[in-house]
Amino acid sequence: MHALQALFPSPFYFFDEVDCALDTSAAARVAAYVRQQCSGAAAAQYLLVSHKPVVFESAGCLLGVYSNGRGSSAAVVGHFGRQEAGA
Repeated sequence: MHALQALFPSPFYFFDEVDCALDTSAAARVAAYVRQQCSGAAAAQYLLVSHKPVVFESAGCLLGVYSNGRGSSAAVVGHFGRQEAGA
């Protein structure tokens, strides 16, 4: 992942359950890496599909999709402001 980003940078990345085989601490490192890549002059946007709370708790925006019990799905979107340390 890191090598491809360095060689062929993109403004947008999509990862589907990239953390599924990882334990909580490794998933937290993935979340921290993605958060770091989303800041700075060459910031990219990431869309991650995850079932791990440690990953989606670090998100700036969260989209939840669930079944409403009648054969269709519903979605909930939340935008989260990030506070700086010491604020």
